[in-house]
Amino acid sequence: MCGWFDDSDAVSFTPRAVRARKPHPCAECGRTILVGETYWRYGGRFEGSMWTSLTCRQCAAATAWVLARCGYVQHGAVRDNV
Repeated sequence: MCGWFDDSDAVSFTPRAVRARKPHPCAECGRTILVGETYWRYGGRFEGSMWTSLTCRQCAAATAWVLARCGYVQHGAVRDNV
């Protein structure tokens, strides 16, 4: 379940719950996050590059589950760890 991931160079920022003002694709499942829907915005820096990940509420719950069991989350690849 928990794959190996070297995040020694990663810096993550606190996720925020955001209400969508326009449609966005979920980084995990690809479903469209609709206008007015609450989603989670994750962000950070990895190997010198900034990144953001927009995640629907359902996938945010799966992300929290993986984080609790594995101790880390590789955003965009939660499906591989569930």
